[in-house]
Amino acid sequence: MSELENAGSYYSNKLTDVADKIDKEECANKIFRIYERIIELISDTDLVNKNRISEKCGSYSYTLIQNELFDISLQFAQFSIKINPDIKITYSNLPLCYIFNNQWQKAKQIYLERKDIHYNEEQTFREIFLEDIDNLENECITHPDFSKVRELLKEEKTNADSLK
Repeated sequence: MSELENAGSYYSNKLTDVADKIDKEECANKIFRIYERIIELISDTDLVNKNRISEKCGSYSYTLIQNELFDISLQFAQFSIKINPDIKITYSNLPLCYIFNNQWQKAKQIYLERKDIHYNEEQTFREIFLEDIDNLENECITHPDFSKVRELLKEEKTNADSLK
């Protein structure tokens, strides 16, 4: 199994080195097949390794968005959830995967379900969602639905806030 993980790491590194989109897609698809094979080999009771692969796939979905491989990013996020539906990083990336695959309603549902849940001790999903969009726009990766997300996630000001 470690040989497979090494192969996955090799193609992950190669993805960042290649400029051609076809080569990037090929690398991403190889990585996906490697992770699928690893999951097939892992015992159902080996939750530590399953969770590790699920987290890698969830995290990798954002890397694929950054590389504008939107359909494959969704594939990775959905695979991550199939392995373990409790991986937080996957749910921070999944709505972006939906947006870039023109599935606004699915993205909206996740944004609404998770926006007020704590992602970690310091941040809610709302903050992570907005931060990710800002980061993508800083990388010149945009989508018309980003304005909808910002509007949807806008915090309602209380009377005390409006007096400041």
